[in-house]
Amino acid sequence: MVLHQPLIDLDGRARRTLPAPALRPDATDASITRIPTAIATRTERVQVTHISLWSVVRSAGVFWVAASAAVFAFLVLAWGVALATGLLGSVESTIAEMIGADDVTIRAAHVLGAAALLAVLFAALATIVTTVAVAVYNLGAHLIGGVELELDER
Repeated sequence: MVLHQPLIDLDGRARRTLPAPALRPDATDASITRIPTAIATRTERVQVTHISLWSVVRSAGVFWVAASAAVFAFLVLAWGVALATGLLGSVESTIAEMIGADDVTIRAAHVLGAAALLAVLFAALATIVTTVAVAVYNLGAHLIGGVELELDER
């Protein structure tokens, strides 16, 4: 009976061995129960020397569009709460008092339209900044070797 069986990689090299399963202390010869033990982990060190700009543009674009949409949805919700609680009317009357006007109306279409435009501009600008940051990282990684990561196989 072989207690340690090596795992063979495609190139024929043994990568690691599995430990022998432990016997339960109360097991009899007739009913031997084996308890699996933990498998040894293998650690690899890798360096990230290049990140694809196109994958960053796609990922950052999706992320920043989703973040902008979430902020815009929160703004719409806050506007609805301010309108329902009368806070918006109070703000309008305070502004009218400050500037000496008879009536001031804050229109939801103008505020939410401007917020939507700002959200689109922010998503585009943040995507561009993220892409430029990765391009700068790629240049630096080319010169100094990139970031070293330690990966564990479990």
